[in-house]
Amino acid sequence: MRRAANVAERRSDKMNVFIFLITGIYLSVMAVIDHRLQKIPVLPGVIGILVIVLARVVDGDFWKWMPGVAVGVFLYLMSKATRGAVGDALVYLMTGVTLGFFGNIELLTLSLFFSAIVSVFLLVFRKVGKKKRIPFVPFTAIAYGVVMVL
Repeated sequence: MRRAANVAERRSDKMNVFIFLITGIYLSVMAVIDHRLQKIPVLPGVIGILVIVLARVVDGDFWKWMPGVAVGVFLYLMSKATRGAVGDALVYLMTGVTLGFFGNIELLTLSLFFSAIVSVFLLVFRKVGKKKRIPFVPFTAIAYGVVMVL
């Protein structure tokens, strides 16, 4: 019995590493795209979400991680209500399946913190005007790296 539990735990650990890597690669690529184009393509996000959901189902802990998508759903609803783009919401749907609810809240909080620091710096040193829009996914990718290290 103990041996079976150890095998399942090792499989789960390998699956988590796979999921964390897929999410990290996705965030890195989307950060570059968001920085250059200020737009997030939908198809890679949908494919990434489906891959991670499938990995969670195979691993047997699908329902444990599903509350994490609440952050992405909230951002999606807010984007639709304000007629904004849904790219950031898609990113947080994916990270929600990866990190779970509290991990995704932590990621969003760190992302907002990092973007606020950079925004204040840019405004104080007059590098940009008040109307300038800065991409958000690069801050999410940086915050994801911090969350993974801590």
